[in-house]
Amino acid sequence: MIGFRHTVEIMVDFVQSRMIVQIKILVNLVIADDTLVYGRLYEDLSTFSCVRLLNSTGVIGCQSFRPVTGILYPINTSDDIKTFIGQDLNGKFAVVMPYALMTIQNLRDLESSRKLGGIIAIINGTSNVSPRPSTFSPDEKCPNCQYGLYRDETDQYQWNPNGQGLIQERFDFPMFAVYPLDGRALNSYNLIMEGAANNLRKSFNQYPLRAVELSSFMWSAIDASTCLRRGVDNGISGTIALLAVADAISRSQIAFDNLPKHILYTLFDGEAWGFAGSSRFVADITQFNCQIKGSAKGCPFKGGCGFPCKQDLDFTRINFTNIESIFEFSQVGMNTKGFYVHVDSNSTVNVDLINKMNNISARINNGSAFVQAASANGINNKLPPSSSMAFLEKNRSLAAVVLGDFQYNLTNYYNSEYDDAFNVPDDSIVGSICSIANVTAQTVWLQAQGPNYSNISISYGQPGFIPTLAYNYFLSLNSSLAFCKVPTDCQNGESCYMGRCTKTLTRYHDAYGAGLQYNQDGSLLVTDPTKATWVES
Repeated sequence: MIGFRHTVEIMVDFVQSRMIVQIKILVNLVIADDTLVYGRLYEDLSTFSCVRLLNSTGVIGCQSFRPVTGILYPINTSDDIKTFIGQDLNGKFAVVMPYALMTIQNLRDLESSRKLGGIIAIINGTSNVSPRPSTFSPDEKCPNCQYGLYRDETDQYQWNPNGQGLIQERFDFPMFAVYPLDGRALNSYNLIMEGAANNLRKSFNQYPLRAVELSSFMWSAIDASTCLRRGVDNGISGTIALLAVADAISRSQIAFDNLPKHILYTLFDGEAWGFAGSSRFVADITQFNCQIKGSAKGCPFKGGCGFPCKQDLDFTRINFTNIESIFEFSQVGMNTKGFYVHVDSNSTVNVDLINKMNNISARINNGSAFVQAASANGINNKLPPSSSMAFLEKNRSLAAVVLGDFQYNLTNYYNSEYDDAFNVPDDSIVGSICSIANVTAQTVWLQAQGPNYSNISISYGQPGFIPTLAYNYFLSLNSSLAFCKVPTDCQNGESCYMGRCTKTLTRYHDAYGAGLQYNQDGSLLVTDPTKATWVES
């Protein structure tokens, strides 16, 4: 709900979506364009690719200027890497290795061998040769710190001590991931593993050998500014918790029009790349200026703004100075010892929110509180990487709490492909989300009511609501809640959101770096290199 009165804001950031591309496995090293021959020699495989990203200072990620053919070579251990490097082999090889071996040092060593054509990383493979590591994170030890609230501090707290910084590196060879989760992906996995095993039996010199063609062309032009002149462009558990809170509050017996404060629910995309979603949102609600109203060239939205192009202008009704408090969900799916409330400072308004959540958790848990201050040990490490930072940049006195299942460090698979449905048992994650959503819903409700209203009981209206949401997000979009796939599936003024035909006040907002700006011709420019300028090649 959007309005002019004081606002209680609850938010969470989306996990970035993956790009699905194809690799082809060859029965031998014959290349054929003829369709009939192609079908006999090639098998298209379903994979995820490592892409090329740019910002104002340079590039990161992977690329291949042309399709690369590589003989499948299996690697399961660090010793196998040493063997590959020292082995006298002819040609280029596509190394098949466990995702856990994807360290910067291993990748640089493989690259230096001059035999590497590309890499196929196996995630959650069916073999016991390479079980999941206890900790693995490809992100930095201090994620997004160069864009966060404490970027000018010399000794920033490392929330992700297991971070390898892999996603900030540049690799000039293609990398793909195979995740044997469904039938097609499992077939791809089996073909690759069988091909690699076949080549190993033949000592990589008895033809025919199995090979793959890796095609993932990602062209970039030096940096984001150069690229843009040519006209080119982490948390499911928190998302479910936010939806659970919204569902609970929507069943209140008190009409929302009678509340002195509004409740605004936001979900930000692109947060892993310089808090793109939250920073852009804050920038727009504080300083947006519509220069051309209505539709314009390259912007077909009649009810919005032609330049800068916006689908609607409802966000301009949000008065930033009326935002009173922020509740943000970080990682909340692995509760083992309770939940922790992270704050920028132990100000009076922040301590008040912490005490409310602590008291409510004790009341609904037979007197035993399971929500406490992250600084209960006397040390305040301030905020972990979070969307709240964008709001606090504008007003440091805001009441803002970031809720997590961690006190000192982000959980072991932060921003990793291992952070999936297999990482947390279904019953565990549902119970964890329900408990923190219950406390948050009641606290938000108290904030929205103000001192003149008494507390009321908040309950979840549909049995199995949270488990169904969890199933939708983790495994399937074909469950009982998924009624639509495209807008035309809905009628009577309803819109297709989250797979359901719904009458909604939901609005979409652009998520691109606050250091970028659109020109009237639709091109983007880097206007502030100190802020996020990430684009995809």
